[in-house]
Amino acid sequence: MIDSIRSSGRPLLSECEAKQVLAAYGIPAVETMLAQRQDEALNRLENEFGPVLMFGAEGRLVEVPDDHALGLPPLDTTLARRLMEQARIHGVLTGSRRKKPVDVSRTEELLVPV
Repeated sequence: MIDSIRSSGRPLLSECEAKQVLAAYGIPAVETMLAQRQDEALNRLENEFGPVLMFGAEGRLVEVPDDHALGLPPLDTTLARRLMEQARIHGVLTGSRRKKPVDVSRTEELLVPV
């Protein structure tokens, strides 16, 4: 896995990948599951507190380390916007370091039903 990531030019592992490496060496870590679809995200509840939403940098924008904000649903568009604003990646998404900003309103609309 690490050789494949290096050959693709990525300098960092994703959270899930890093935990796979830890597991390979017998080092315990909190289980992380990545939802690919909305219905998967809705079925993953935190045992003590109920559902928790995490918003932050992944994929190509992973150069912003430890950039996650947590929110408790249900969210409306205002709470979704506040959740996004807590993450440092928000500045990148809104165009401070991008030529074309992300449609933040559309991202709010995606977070609300989750």
